[in-house]
Amino acid sequence: MESALKTLLLITFIIAAITGMNLLFGGIINVPGAETLPKETIVSPAIDSELRFLSVFWIFYGLFCLWVATNIRIRGFFIPMIALIMLSAGLARLLSYCLAGHPGPVLFIAMIVELVLPVLLIAVNLKRIKSRALRETKG
Repeated sequence: MESALKTLLLITFIIAAITGMNLLFGGIINVPGAETLPKETIVSPAIDSELRFLSVFWIFYGLFCLWVATNIRIRGFFIPMIALIMLSAGLARLLSYCLAGHPGPVLFIAMIVELVLPVLLIAVNLKRIKSRALRETKG
């Protein structure tokens, strides 16, 4: 179970690191679908500032996942929080989808991942906890 959790957390880290750095250093033009926006929207200093600011939180979320993955036995109690944060982000994308419309295929897939991955994290973590409890009662 720990190896499955570690894999899920490492995947999250890789995705967060790559996409976060892409947005931090590339700005709004690197958001999938941004090329279809009017030029004045793409160069909006307010949107660019907000996007780069929030990308740092995404990068550090990924680094936090990496840190937890390096020692799940000790840091595994953070997994529900990691799942809740990602689920909340997926629900925010779902809200945007409902209010503003379809964001394009890449961001739609991101939303699906952000809604499914937390459920997988929680399910695998619960299985890990139950397995550990069984081992402790037996031995």
